[in-house]
Formats: sequence, structure tokens, C-alpha cells
Amino acid sequence: MEKITSKDNRWVKEYAKLASLKSYRSQSGRFALEGVKLVCEAFQSGIRLPVVLVTGKCLERSGTDLAQAMEWGEWFLIPEELESKLTQQISPQGIYAIGEKLDKILLPDTIKKSGKYVMLCGLQDAGNVGTIIRTAEALGLNGVIATAGTCDFYNPKVLRGSMGSVFRMPCCIVGEEGRFLTELSAAGVQTCASVVDPGAIPIGEAVFRDPCVLLIGNEGNGLSLRTSVLCEQCVTIHMKGKTESLNASMAACILLWEMTK
Repeated sequence: MEKITSKDNRWVKEYAKLASLKSYRSQSGRFALEGVKLVCEAFQSGIRLPVVLVTGKCLERSGTDLAQAMEWGEWFLIPEELESKLTQQISPQGIYAIGEKLDKILLPDTIKKSGKYVMLCGLQDAGNVGTIIRTAEALGLNGVIATAGTCDFYNPKVLRGSMGSVFRMPCCIVGEEGRFLTELSAAGVQTCASVVDPGAIPIGEAVFRDPCVLLIGNEGNGLSLRTSVLCEQCVTIHMKGKTESLNASMAACILLWEMTK
């Protein structure tokens, strides 16, 4: 296994660029992933890993788990001192891979036929996005939709939050939100806006048809009024005490559970 010791090495720079720049991930069709579990999940999901940077300590500790993945791509041994240029975690595990995005896009026509989907509208917190994708897979949703303003699916924090679910869930990004919702309604797809509004339908009383898309809004502002009025129904989680709202991913978990139970 060839050794890399310089922070100016091309693969060290490439990894750092992919980890930090959404535009470069989109342009190159590649992304950065860190950690033993994520590397294994990516490999088992059919993600091609052309380059992997790994420390000797990681190989000693997790070599058995990584054995199959090591048969593919180029693996380079790096010193632990180089990790500060790569890691985004407090306790790094010593493995950093460059992956190629899968051509596994959810097509809008698929949504119009059947299934249940969650649509993320302008969510900015990568941890929330990752957790919702993981929840969507766990509850058996058919796919995840995101608006262009939502944190991208291959953000390193989204990858960690999803724990590999992002590699398996069909996903798509839509442009103009209003137009997309209008097209869904015209095709007979039920659209449901999740809102903080005492006048909305309590989530436990809502009826979800098939196909159906549930919208989750931005962490701070929620869904815009313009978006909500385009939806067939508005649903809400009634809360007690002085709590005004829930974290976006927590609210999504409750809403999606009711949608799929």
C-alpha cells in the first residue's frame, strides 16, 4: 500500500475539496465520506470508491470489516498527523474515502403513480436532513424529494446522519417548488403541508392516500404560506405546555410514522 505523507498530495486536497464544497461535489459527481461504517455501507450499496486514505491504526482495528472493500480502488496509507487536514469529527476513525455518486435518481413520473414520499423544503441543517432520510428508509417510504435550497444529500454531515440510508433511498431534487406541487396535484397526488397552526388537521386525524407527498419546511421559518396553500391539506402536531414547535427531524419522525402506520 503506497504511503502519503504530504498535506499537499493531490488526493488529500481532492478529499478536502469534496468534503467542503457542494458545488465541487455536483460538478465532479464525487463526494467524501469518513468512518469505517460509512465506507462499509457505501461499498455494500454499490458505491464505487476509487480512492481510500487510511491510517495504520484503523487497519489494525477494523481491517477485517474493511477486507472486502480493500479489494477495490486505490488505498493509501496516511500518518495520523495528516488527519487534521481531513477529518470533520472530534474522534476520527482514521479512514477517508472518495466515492462516486450512484445514478439512482427518483423520477417525478414515479411519484405520480404510487407510494409515499417526504419532501424537504429548504432544510439547512445537515443533521436534520440525514436523520429524516434514515427515518424515511426505516418506515418504508418510497423516496425523498428535496428543493434546490435544501442541504445536499452528499454533504458529509448528511451522510453521517443518514448512517448509509442515503445510499439506498431513491432521491430527487426539484427546482421551482410551486410548479412541482401544481403538477403533482394535477396528477392526483395528495400533497400534505406540515405546519404549526392550531387550525390545521391534527396529525392523528389526517387521512393519507396513495400516492402522497408530505412536506417538511425550513427549521426556522417552516413552509411558506405560498407553498402551504398549494397543498391539498395542512397537518399539524398539537403540543401541550409552552412548547411552540419541535426540531424539524423530530417532527418529521412523528409525521412520517402517522403517514405510514
